[in-house]
Amino acid sequence: MKAAPPIIAVVSTRGEDRNANYLRALEQHGAAWRLAKPEEPLSLDGIHGLLLTGGGDLTEAHYAHAPDAAERATLGRIEPEREAFELRLLAWAAERDLPVLGICRGLQVMGAFAGGRLIPDLPVWKKHHDPGAREVVHRGQEGDVHHAIEVAPGSRLSVAMKTAGKIEVNSHHHQALVTIPPGLVAGATAADGILEAIENPRCTFWLGVQFHPERMTRNEEVAAALFASFLQAARGGIAG
Repeated sequence: MKAAPPIIAVVSTRGEDRNANYLRALEQHGAAWRLAKPEEPLSLDGIHGLLLTGGGDLTEAHYAHAPDAAERATLGRIEPEREAFELRLLAWAAERDLPVLGICRGLQVMGAFAGGRLIPDLPVWKKHHDPGAREVVHRGQEGDVHHAIEVAPGSRLSVAMKTAGKIEVNSHHHQALVTIPPGLVAGATAADGILEAIENPRCTFWLGVQFHPERMTRNEEVAAALFASFLQAARGGIAG
């Protein structure tokens, strides 16, 4: 008899990203999904994992400092209801040690959940706080840009993607965590020191990445391995 697929709750996005790529990636690796929308009732019965998707910016309550006029001008879509919904879902998942994968904005929500603070806008922040940092472009004018990240050997990310050291990833974000939140560790960083992956070593699978594996056209094999590892952890919940 064919094993039942793991069911992943996917937070629906209305911002810069769309749902289709996330859902396609899950389906390609044998998972079923259930869209989670803050404005609609959601049954969490039978959920085996949580996927936090990309989208707009978080609310200012999670910023490292009050944004000035230049930073405020960079802000995109902000959805307080979605943010509160995601934080509740993370608390629910944490209580059950359910596998969680956060992508781009999803990493930032996971960081905020752990008490981390965000840089409102990377270009403005670097200009004022770290002008000597190596220049890395994290978001282009249109579509994704690409840059290298350093994957920490032995990290959850390294195990999940079956690689370590420098790899090239896609990128489309202008906010980022200032430092590693309490209790978490860095899975990867960019050359300018920006966190590109965070993970909780005490959890079965609790990993956030700043890049977009659901639409990577370079290094597709490591992106696929990341989804496969996430869903393997979710299948463990079925077996349990």
